[in-house]
Amino acid sequence: MTIDLTREADFSDLFAITTPIEHIELLRFDCLVPRHFSFGSWHNRQHGVLRLSSGGHSGLAEDMLSSNQPDMVLAQKGEVFRELDGMTIGQALRGAYEGTLALKDAHREMAEIALLDLAGRLQERPALEMLGLHTTGYVNGTPSILSDDPEKVRREAAMHRERGYTANLKIKLFGKPELDRTLVATARSMMAPGSYLSGDVNSGYGKTSEGVRVSDLAVSLRHLHDLGLDGCEDPAEMPVADWVALQALVLPQDLIPDVVLRPARSSRLTVVAGMGRKFNIHPGCTSGLLQAIQLGRRICALGAQLVIGDNSLIGPACNFWQQLAIGFGAGWCEAVEKPEDTEDFLRCITHRPVTLQSGGRLGLTGLRPGFGLGVDEAAMRRSAKAILILR
Repeated sequence: MTIDLTREADFSDLFAITTPIEHIELLRFDCLVPRHFSFGSWHNRQHGVLRLSSGGHSGLAEDMLSSNQPDMVLAQKGEVFRELDGMTIGQALRGAYEGTLALKDAHREMAEIALLDLAGRLQERPALEMLGLHTTGYVNGTPSILSDDPEKVRREAAMHRERGYTANLKIKLFGKPELDRTLVATARSMMAPGSYLSGDVNSGYGKTSEGVRVSDLAVSLRHLHDLGLDGCEDPAEMPVADWVALQALVLPQDLIPDVVLRPARSSRLTVVAGMGRKFNIHPGCTSGLLQAIQLGRRICALGAQLVIGDNSLIGPACNFWQQLAIGFGAGWCEAVEKPEDTEDFLRCITHRPVTLQSGGRLGLTGLRPGFGLGVDEAAMRRSAKAILILR
């Protein structure tokens, strides 16, 4: 079957699934490894793994529930998922897609991923097939280094290279020209010839609406490109017209829009050709997975390349986003496993559909129903810091 990723998807078959959701559970996993950004730092973070069950099968999803809140009460974050109680899989997916569910942002995205995983397992179909995406291929794994310390950047770049990630690397930048130039030069010195280095500024160079000039941004980005930065994500907060103007000024460097693509429901109607050469769909920030898939198709229709970002994920979401990247033929996927952060969930995995191959490629080793991740659920429950049962 020919897969055309430039056309809007039809999800009517998913909305017609009448299997009821029988069990809803949220498990908490913590990470104490700090992460640094231009806007601040996460000193710790709290992740949730959503498990939806029916007919003896379970679907899993994950995202970060909070940061810098070690005393976070799971019920305060997870009670929203009780809305799914009494729904069928199809009703829940339709409600999420059409925006009629009260679930918002990452919660809606988590619910859709778990529902798709569960639906595929019940129907014995790969979820990628159900979504109309490619079911073979590979994607370049792209680990991220989130530090403003050049020596830590050097150490982590060496660690990722030793693990086999040699084609792509991403670093955080901070909107401070001298520091950013040092970080880019440091990272590039640790990378193989021909590899791709991207940097995410998280809009650290300001806002064009507050007087930051596109021409000045272009000068800063050209300096970083001369030092080896191939692509720059979110250099500043800009309207679409400024994105287009800046991309034209910094060629051959790639601009990588991210924040301007949120939420997917509206951005898929406003993105235009020329505002970047790569577009980042950011896990946890789409406000709806099925809407994000429509956005991905729109990006493909523009002739641009889709890339999949990360939300410092540590559990089953890495598997899902890697598969979605493969399904779209994406340029890379940043949602890679992070044993250096925590292995609390990773040690519960019994089967990985996606494996790390030569050069840092992430390839599907064989499709299974749903998203196919094998998990020892008893071990997962033992490893969780807290469990909230909602049905």
